[in-house]
Amino acid sequence: MELQRGKRMNTECRWRLMKSFLLSLVMVFLLPLGVQAQADTSLPFILSEQEEEEISIVSCDLTGQTELDVKAQSGARAAIQEGLKQHAASIDLRAYRLTYDEARALLKDVIYWDGSLFYVEPLASATLSGGYVIELCPRYIEHEAEVEKALKRAVRESITSDMSDIQKMLALHNWLAVNCSYDYTYSNYTVYDALVTGSAVCQGYKDSYEMMLRYVGILEVGTATGGNHTWNQVKVDGHWFNIDVTWDSNAIENAPFGQMYYGNFMISDSQLLKNHTLESQDHACTDTRYDEGGWWNAGGREVCSAAVPVSGAGSYRLGYDGSEMSLIYRTEATGKERVMRVFDNAVWGYRNGNYYEYYPYCFGVLQRVGRTTFLNDTKSVYRITDDGNVSVIYTYEGMDGRNIFGMRAKNGKLELQIGYRPYETEIRTVTLESYIEEEADVTAFVKRLYTVCLGRPYDEKGLNDWVGQLESQTQSAAEVAQGFFFSDEFTQKEYDDSEYLHLLYQTMFDRSADQAGMEEWLDRLENGVSRLYVFRGFAESDEFTNLCDRYDVIRGSVDVTAWRDQNPGATGFIARLYTKMLGRRFDEDGLEDWCRTYLTGEKTIEEIASDGFLHSQELINQNIPDEEFVRRMYQTFLNRQPDSAGFADWVARLKTGEENRDTLVYGFTKSQEFGALKASYGL
Repeated sequence: MELQRGKRMNTECRWRLMKSFLLSLVMVFLLPLGVQAQADTSLPFILSEQEEEEISIVSCDLTGQTELDVKAQSGARAAIQEGLKQHAASIDLRAYRLTYDEARALLKDVIYWDGSLFYVEPLASATLSGGYVIELCPRYIEHEAEVEKALKRAVRESITSDMSDIQKMLALHNWLAVNCSYDYTYSNYTVYDALVTGSAVCQGYKDSYEMMLRYVGILEVGTATGGNHTWNQVKVDGHWFNIDVTWDSNAIENAPFGQMYYGNFMISDSQLLKNHTLESQDHACTDTRYDEGGWWNAGGREVCSAAVPVSGAGSYRLGYDGSEMSLIYRTEATGKERVMRVFDNAVWGYRNGNYYEYYPYCFGVLQRVGRTTFLNDTKSVYRITDDGNVSVIYTYEGMDGRNIFGMRAKNGKLELQIGYRPYETEIRTVTLESYIEEEADVTAFVKRLYTVCLGRPYDEKGLNDWVGQLESQTQSAAEVAQGFFFSDEFTQKEYDDSEYLHLLYQTMFDRSADQAGMEEWLDRLENGVSRLYVFRGFAESDEFTNLCDRYDVIRGSVDVTAWRDQNPGATGFIARLYTKMLGRRFDEDGLEDWCRTYLTGEKTIEEIASDGFLHSQELINQNIPDEEFVRRMYQTFLNRQPDSAGFADWVARLKTGEENRDTLVYGFTKSQEFGALKASYGL
């Protein structure tokens, strides 16, 4: 949401409150944040916060409250969360009888535990009557659309959903340290400054890192301050640690390209106090296990390259013994490491007359670009795929003794520093277009629909049309994907249900189908729901939501209007009438009509079974003998094969005329077994 809309919404809310003021002819009191309103007043008034006051997010503790209180706060929490998701200018809370402090605590708590609400400030105005909040008017961050785009880009370039929390923390630390520099004008301090313009003071670093962490599901984040400086605290495996991205970023500002510093990553208070002043903190950080370094720097400082998480399975880092550089893969599940490759050209130095000057540090760099990793030694640049394949993409051919002292990714290129010394270098570039996966954006999203769903290259006109609809938000990602899966071109391929599902998994989830999922969806299709119903299940799933975030497109939803998709239980039961009683698969038009008949109340399920199937001309024409009829009725109404005694008894009754087929069906539909079968279908 853009700034103008956020301002307009809050203006509208305040205007409604002003009209209430004018109508009631009462005085409106403006109170600073945290000032408790006087009790026993029935007149509406507004509370407004002091803009400059910093607010720490706290959890709303329901301990000791009555059941009614807890129920009210639960309802209020749901109302606040839904209102924030809708960017509501005001949220009606009059039904919950909350004081201002209670409403404020709930607002903060909702924001704290829902990282998707990154665009909401922990501030709000309210109108009260009788000491209780009537309306809560939230505030939203400025430049929301630009911040959201930058936030999603950072996550898309750094994170896979299967990463561990430490992997995510490390990858986002790397991204922010590289993409934001310290603002020495001391005037830029917001997440917009840090994520969009790329320059901020510590407040911008701290707030941005917190926003990124919460957005990827790491919710327990705190704050510490000291010496006119602020940084993050993060809880991992039950323990709190300090993370100061600002100082780690400052440490690499004037270093060779691509270097990383982890001296302030995952450290205790005792380690922090060696170079920080600690005046206030949300949480004590007493765990010292990473004070001398973790697996990301192997406990040493000679390797200044970033450690690169590549997926939830593991990460790459560099090892260096002063003469050889090793590419090391760490398996996340076990923590075990193995050397993937040793690089012999890893001695950085040059001949100065009769003397050879040697640098004892590793100037090799691991640089992650999208889903591809790059590495340099003294002479070459290598491309590393996530399965460990290493190939050379550039070699410095000069015979002057100069080395590659670092590299960084910028504007689709790798910038290489080549020189005799680390700080006296020439910059050369390597274009990355042919070496990296296509950038995940709106165009790439549509292109993969052509290649994966339709199995062909895109046509320029169609591509531009679909991209335009996504960018203008005329259609959502789910609606565009629906356009492909239900197009004439796709339908004419006549895929069976299994083939259809495999394409859904590949297209919507970007993975192969799992056996359990396939079996469940095939069963639903066999029980009568439409392919559109199944498509909706994929399109409105968390996995497709994550895919849409990766491509920065709005997911959207799918409308399903067929009668057969409104009550899958009823549909499944009617579908079994086809298979069990008539001995064939349902036809879609007939199934749709019977589902409509049941759902509109025109006939009960028993009447449909009797009038529609038992007495159908189709069953009459089959002219099945009594024995086969009894078997089918057992399967249809009791969901089992007949027992010998019951089978013989029913067949004898039919043959002697003691019972007819109608009375047999009536008896079956009145049985407890049939009642249990209906209940299993939700009928």
